[in-house]
Formats: sequence, structure tokens, C-alpha cells
Amino acid sequence: MLPRHCLNKPGASKKEGRPWYRAGFARSAPLAGQDGPLLQAKWVDGSAVALPPSPFIRLFTARLRRKAVNRGLIKQAGLAEAYARTVWREQKVQFL
Repeated sequence: MLPRHCLNKPGASKKEGRPWYRAGFARSAPLAGQDGPLLQAKWVDGSAVALPPSPFIRLFTARLRRKAVNRGLIKQAGLAEAYARTVWREQKVQFL
């Protein structure tokens, strides 16, 4: 069984992405200037994210600490226990 993601899966299209991110990140308009649009992240590939219009001066790479909790384990042990048993992983993401 596939893990459930709070973040969109790397490479996910807007249609495949989580509904709460499709219109952009809530409260991000000030980062694009007064009355600017909400920031909308888009996976370019499995390790790079574009943020047009970018609020950053230059490209950078970040390491995200995350857990991918298996749905089967959630059904078997419950969410809290499954989360506790799942190891942290690190994913490098380049922000363009």
C-alpha cells in the first residue's frame, strides 16, 4: 500500500496534488508584494520545485525531514503508533 503524503508527491501535477495547495499557499500573498498572487509551488521533477513568482533572491537547496507513514500500518496499528514506528527520512529539494 502507498504511503499518504501531507506534501504533494515529488513530480505531482496540480490535478494530482493535495486540494489545500491547488490555489496556492494560504497567506503567502505578502511574499509576492502587496496584493500579490498566492505562491503556487510546482514540482519540476523529483527533486526541484518552482515557486513562480519566486520570493527568493537566488536558487537554493533545502533538506526536508519527513515521514512516509504506510497506510497498511495505520490500519494495523493506528495512526499514532504507525507514525511512531516510521523512521524519519531526509529529502533534498532545490527551490528554483
